[in-house]
Amino acid sequence: MRARHRNLVSLIGTCYEGDNTMALVFEYVSNGTLQQHISAAAENVLTWKERLQIAVDAARGLDYLHNGCKQPIVHRDLKTSNILLNEKMQAMICDFGISKILSTECATHTSTDHIKGTRGYFDPEYYTTGNLNKKSDIYSFGIVLLELITSKPAIITDIEAEPIHICQWARPKFERMDIYSIVDSRMQGTYNNSSVWKAIEIAMACVASTAIQRPDIIVVCNELKECLEIEVPHEITKMPEIEESDDNTRAALWGFKRESKPGIEILNSIQNWSLETEGQRFTYSDLVKITNNFASIIGRGGFGRVYHGTLRNELHQVAVKLLTSSSRQGSKEFQNEVKLLMTTHHRNVVSLIGYRDEGR
Repeated sequence: MRARHRNLVSLIGTCYEGDNTMALVFEYVSNGTLQQHISAAAENVLTWKERLQIAVDAARGLDYLHNGCKQPIVHRDLKTSNILLNEKMQAMICDFGISKILSTECATHTSTDHIKGTRGYFDPEYYTTGNLNKKSDIYSFGIVLLELITSKPAIITDIEAEPIHICQWARPKFERMDIYSIVDSRMQGTYNNSSVWKAIEIAMACVASTAIQRPDIIVVCNELKECLEIEVPHEITKMPEIEESDDNTRAALWGFKRESKPGIEILNSIQNWSLETEGQRFTYSDLVKITNNFASIIGRGGFGRVYHGTLRNELHQVAVKLLTSSSRQGSKEFQNEVKLLMTTHHRNVVSLIGYRDEGR
């Protein structure tokens, strides 16, 4: 039995069969990425309340990674395209291929040989020193929050002759306290100015140039909830409490069986985990059936293409992330994502249903 949260999405299990062709199978998150919903091309404009709730959800997910796991996890690639929205517009963090586990609960940072992440979301201090810590994620979260507020991308290319970073664009307006030139004009003033300004202050604190100046994620989360309470005073959001539940009970709800292994073995030997559906492990043939011969592409990422699928009982939709020969990421990132998703279960962190790794 492991610590569970009442809002955690349970991991079901895995299937490991080889060394070459690899695929990850996730629950399907129906409303796409946050990036799609806040871009200038988005058909439906998110309200300020919706944006705030998404920010709170993402902050909760990040708080769990930083403070809710036995060993803190630094995501290292938090961005709007790595935040998915479900049918209720609830935010879920995804893509843990380059995430790092800190060695102990008290560890402040970890040194990395290679700087990884996405341009525009890099923590500048991590970029110059190579020291990765929780505050590196806080910087990235600040960029995401600025994007939620402004609907502008991390790197803005359509305003000046040269691309400009969103922080450089927003900072002078923030110093002038020019709220109306910062906020997405499509919201047309349908928001509480105090709520928006407080959110802008939070975002600017998160993108401070040095880690020591940035707030912890629990502070950010609480401040964002206060923004939401200002906007909707009678609808107060509470941080769910941690509770325990049996893994097999949760697995039974999904119609899967899982081999029981101690938590430490998850980190040391992911090969010992297996996922079964109606007594069958995931094979390549299973994935062909689940995805109807990979008929529907719903996204692309570092691993390769992501396909929509349905499990045999057709009650649960899934997303199948298939590693290809042209993928920017490889088996190391694949194994890293599996390892992390085996240890993280939260309603704001995308749940891994299973994975396939079969030599062919």
